[in-house]
Amino acid sequence: DAVVLDLGLPKKDGLSVLERWRRDERKMPVLILTARERWSDKVAGMDAGADDY
Repeated sequence: DAVVLDLGLPKKDGLSVLERWRRDERKMPVLILTARERWSDKVAGMDAGADDY
């Protein structure tokens, strides 16, 4: 199993969701798929615990 995560969720930021999962020690692979393309967004996603962006 794996998660495809969009950063632009309607009620919460996807990075916040990912950070919470990692704090809770959820180990599933996470791929961020989003329209955000800035380098800083990619770095933030990987720092938050994504496996790929």
